[in-house]
Amino acid sequence: MATSSVDGTFKLWDVRLMSRKPNCIKSVKQEFAINCATFCPTNGATLVTNDNKDEIRVYRGPFCELERVVKHNHKQYQETSLLKATWHSSLDIILMSKSSSDDIQGIDIIDVRKGNIIAHLNDGEPGILAINTFNATGDVIASSRGSNLIIWKRELT
Repeated sequence: MATSSVDGTFKLWDVRLMSRKPNCIKSVKQEFAINCATFCPTNGATLVTNDNKDEIRVYRGPFCELERVVKHNHKQYQETSLLKATWHSSLDIILMSKSSSDDIQGIDIIDVRKGNIIAHLNDGEPGILAINTFNATGDVIASSRGSNLIIWKRELT
């Protein structure tokens, strides 16, 4: 299990070893508050964290070693929900909200293995798409902005 904190740390826990007074098995300090620490559902050995400024970090392996840092504009603003990376159900890609002062917002789809943006979704409306998730098969994305729900599907041509 992974937990993240506003103190800039994420911790790994072995739930099999939980007791009345649990101890983490690994603690990693980053520079800024960490909004999310989440394991890849397909392999369980890749962990992605995103801070509340501009970094997505990819950790791999049984010892959770830092593999890469992806610079990404997802700065946290007080008036929005915490922005969190969300895994695809069967591919090494994540969704991450993009926040920008130049009004180019939306969602970036990021290839975790290469560390690059492979697609950008934007519906042309103002505001941050704060919550994003794939459906179970990974072919539909649901996003929210305030009280609005946006459904993204690839058009078949």
